[in-house]
Amino acid sequence: MAIHYNLAKVYADETLNQDLTKKILVNFIEHIPPEIKKIEFAIETKQYEAVKSLTEKIKPSFDTFGMNTAYEELELIENWTQVKGRRKEVAANFKNVQHKVNKAIKEIKKDSIAQLVEH
Repeated sequence: MAIHYNLAKVYADETLNQDLTKKILVNFIEHIPPEIKKIEFAIETKQYEAVKSLTEKIKPSFDTFGMNTAYEELELIENWTQVKGRRKEVAANFKNVQHKVNKAIKEIKKDSIAQLVEH
């Protein structure tokens, strides 16, 4: 049972089959962690526009995966870019997003293995 993500929006798309759903999961696992690393570097170096661009790029994935709290944290990070705040002002938000991504990926991998065993 998924705790850190929710695929309701994915399953609501009647045109998706099991292979496409798997591709969506794999895409999240493979592409979101490198983007999180880029955001981390951009925050550390106060590259506000890069942070904004990167968060805008990954927010749809968080919405698709029902990761509402992480999505809201990304919006707070985007707001930080507008006010050009200090790094420590956004550190907690970023760490929360990073933690939620790690938990979701771990859970997705575990759930995927369980599904393979069932079939």
